[in-house]
Amino acid sequence: MAAEALRRAFAVAGEAIRSEREAGAALRRHRDEVEFLPAALEVMETPISPAGRALAWALMGLFAIALAWSIIGEVDVVASAQGKIVPTGRTKVVQPLEAGVVRAIDVEDGQRVTAGQPLIELDPTQTAADETNLTQQLITNQVEAARWAALVVADPAAFTPPPSPRPPRPRPPW
Repeated sequence: MAAEALRRAFAVAGEAIRSEREAGAALRRHRDEVEFLPAALEVMETPISPAGRALAWALMGLFAIALAWSIIGEVDVVASAQGKIVPTGRTKVVQPLEAGVVRAIDVEDGQRVTAGQPLIELDPTQTAADETNLTQQLITNQVEAARWAALVVADPAAFTPPPSPRPPRPRPPW
């Protein structure tokens, strides 16, 4: 009995929907006709744009994806802060007397060293060039000083050339 009533209710509802669609299709106006209706009737007669419905479905889909991702996905906790590194042991600042290019580092981090042990090796190219330049300037200045001394005495025979420059110092083996 209940099943029969339920079947009859569904049949009546289906017939009502079909008849409403058929009546609506017969009463629908063309686009040209709707444009000339009063504003209130034009709004009622104009079909709803599918863009709004598509936008709503897209937003619901994105929300569902975000919800699923928040349930399934894992997020690492990352914190950043400002600070200063403070060493716990004794530190020693190693600075060269002259700036240069480091050729090799002869010690490892944390390695014990002895007094006089070379720690780094600097590239001698720049210092060798400076030494040669300074030696040339020294010779030039010595020759000029000897020439001025001979002019002061007013005797060209008093000119004695300066001694030859000393040979460069030998470089350490490291």
